Amino acid sequence: MKYSLLLIFLGFFLFSGEMTHAEPKEIVIGTSTGYPPYYFKKDGKLVGVCIDIIDYIAKELGYKTSYRQFPWKRMLYNAKVGNVDAIMPLFKTKDRESFLYFPRFALALEENSFFTWKQSGINYSGNFRDLIPYKIGVVSNYSYGEAFDQVDYLIKEEAISDRSLAKKFKLKRFEVGIGNRYVINFHARQLKFSKSIVFLEPSVTKDPLYIGFSKVKDHLKLMEKFNQAIEKLKLTEQYGKILKNYNIH
Repeated sequence: MKYSLLLIFLGFFLFSGEMTHAEPKEIVIGTSTGYPPYYFKKDGKLVGVCIDIIDYIAKELGYKTSYRQFPWKRMLYNAKVGNVDAIMPLFKTKDRESFLYFPRFALALEENSFFTWKQSGINYSGNFRDLIPYKIGVVSNYSYGEAFDQVDYLIKEEAISDRSLAKKFKLKRFEVGIGNRYVINFHARQLKFSKSIVFLEPSVTKDPLYIGFSKVKDHLKLMEKFNQAIEKLKLTEQYGKILKNYNIH
């Protein structure tokens, strides 16, 4: 009897160990506090380009999804310790690859550009020194690429968020701003000045945004499934429709 109970206990222990790294039926995805049009709350529900892409893929693969929002650093920490199955959207870096599996295919692109009023007459050749005469609006603690971040000869006017940046620009607190053109356009439409601004070329940065899967939870196979599904989705009209729904081209 004792041996039978021991065998049952060992069997349960081994079974439990196998279940620890089993693929979840519901994928818990961490995001930060909002980055429209990539993800944001509308009528109490999280929506956006990345949300729609992931929900579409998850449904195709037979998974349910749920989302948890955290401040940025907390989101990264929760992925490190395995409190969530994945986090998104984010850049792929060497540090993040130490605790996340990244698909080969990105969800979308992050493009940062300078913007100004259409009637300003400001010329920009791609050299930051062209903008020395102007005050530049930025969001504090944001990175706009190593080259711009290290510039010390431009006057920078800080804002606490992208929406605050758009509001300050409308109030003409600075002549030139920098930001993700889709995010800035989103807020500019809400603040009713989107038809009055222009984005200067060339872009300052253009980098892919990914979903990253927890290494602690051993989600390599899950990542590979998503990788194949993202590649397949991008070859369909559905991907274009999702982007178009949020005015991304």
